[in-house]
Amino acid sequence: MKKSFIFMFTVFMILGLYAEDVHTKNFDDKKSIEKASKNTIALGLKTGSFVENASVGIGLTSPWFLEKHLAVRMNIDMVLRTSTWRPYLSSSMTFLGGEFMRTANIRLYGGGGPLLLFPCIDGEPVVYFGGQGFAGFEFFLGDDHEGMSYYIEIGGLGGMFSKKHFAGYPTGPKIHSGFRYNFGL
Repeated sequence: MKKSFIFMFTVFMILGLYAEDVHTKNFDDKKSIEKASKNTIALGLKTGSFVENASVGIGLTSPWFLEKHLAVRMNIDMVLRTSTWRPYLSSSMTFLGGEFMRTANIRLYGGGGPLLLFPCIDGEPVVYFGGQGFAGFEFFLGDDHEGMSYYIEIGGLGGMFSKKHFAGYPTGPKIHSGFRYNFGL
């Protein structure tokens, strides 16, 4: 049930962003936003929560393409399992869809993709496979969408195994926030 909710939430967020884009195609504001918006590669640092586990991580976001609506992000997180105080690593590839607001220097976006968990405990499988999805807000500190930005992402994640095989690893909500530096191209 949780996995289907996360999947549907991500689909509706992406469809909502697409519908907003179709709606704003007739406005001149959109052209001025696109001219001000430079394409960038972003490097981000984040902290957050994987269900009840604390995490810190780093992410690299590709330049936005298809009229600056789609991007790909690679993340690596170190997560501390709070029930046993043992760390594990998380790696994900996220496909992003987003749009800048016409009235503010904010990007609204959604994303999802595969998730790999690497336990740091002997006797466990080398890797667990799962998935994740979220909605996010990125607040740019400059007018040209370069330089620093702050972001927050709220969503969920789950494993593709039964709870018996995925026991002790996160399935449920996740919240991340952090800073990104956007390098102009």
